[in-house]
Amino acid sequence: MNRITRFIGIALVALSCIVFTLVQTRQPASTMPQSVIESSPSVNMAQNVDFGRHFRDLGVEGSIMIYDSNRDRVFQHNPQRNTTAFLPASTFKILNSLIALETGVISDEIDVLTWDGIPRKFPEWNRDLNMREAIKLSAIWFYQVLARRIGHDRMQQWVTQVGYGNQKIGNNNDIDKFWLQGALRITPQEQIQFLSRLYKNDLPFPSDRFPSLKTS
Repeated sequence: MNRITRFIGIALVALSCIVFTLVQTRQPASTMPQSVIESSPSVNMAQNVDFGRHFRDLGVEGSIMIYDSNRDRVFQHNPQRNTTAFLPASTFKILNSLIALETGVISDEIDVLTWDGIPRKFPEWNRDLNMREAIKLSAIWFYQVLARRIGHDRMQQWVTQVGYGNQKIGNNNDIDKFWLQGALRITPQEQIQFLSRLYKNDLPFPSDRFPSLKTS
């Protein structure tokens, strides 16, 4: 199985408060159809489902967006928040992984990076890891190493080429933290569009890196 496929299923789970339901379609598109965001059937359907109760039960403010590409519909809670830009934080691991693999700074998803011996907050991070493990554990140090290996110029080139969020990754000193506390911002709606493009093999990476993804 292609190395991109193996980590991407895990990566999708990392999108906190965003649910992306993918159903394979025959119609190619570079971005999510505008009707996905504006169609009244989507809004009406969402209003009949009380997604908000889950957030109320937890006492947190959040949003959820579910895109059914087979029916071209969106179900969402707190739509205003879904068009508000936030730091991507751990969700940037998806693009970081793709860029790292494409630039060759790591050979595949089982290539191991050696832990530097510095204890981190979570004990599970404090060991040698490969990409498959690091994305499951959301191990920040692993992705900081990848970002430093990629370097500022190449990272900016790919973030710009993909059109990821506001595309602001800061300067050289920000290379290993711009997605955690820098200027980079992306909306949940843009996250959905990014994942839709990934699913449709419409990101600017060689097509052989993106075999068809199928829902279970």
